[in-house]
Amino acid sequence: MVFYFKSFSVILVAMQFRYELMLVLSTSAAKDKEEQIYSQIEKQIKKPGKIETKTNLGVKKLAYPIKKEGEGIYCLLTLSLTSKEAKELTNKLKLNELILRYLLIRRK
Repeated sequence: MVFYFKSFSVILVAMQFRYELMLVLSTSAAKDKEEQIYSQIEKQIKKPGKIETKTNLGVKKLAYPIKKEGEGIYCLLTLSLTSKEAKELTNKLKLNELILRYLLIRRK
């Protein structure tokens, strides 16, 4: 049995999920550079995605030195993204020298 379709189109809907992004920034990152990092993230996630909350947890001592730094500025962001945007965001975060570590987790 063979089916023939004269016109067939599929509409894919990009589902957005909630993510939490924990950043550990270098202590050499001043306040203006922190805002610059936030604006880069906002530009990366484009129109459909958005930053819901930003929480600066302050400077904390690291368990071990990362890139010869003993302290880091911890920031927690709640994001609404598609999975494709999340993958692109992680690729961009790897390239930023002011970010010591990051963790992106999808929330339910």
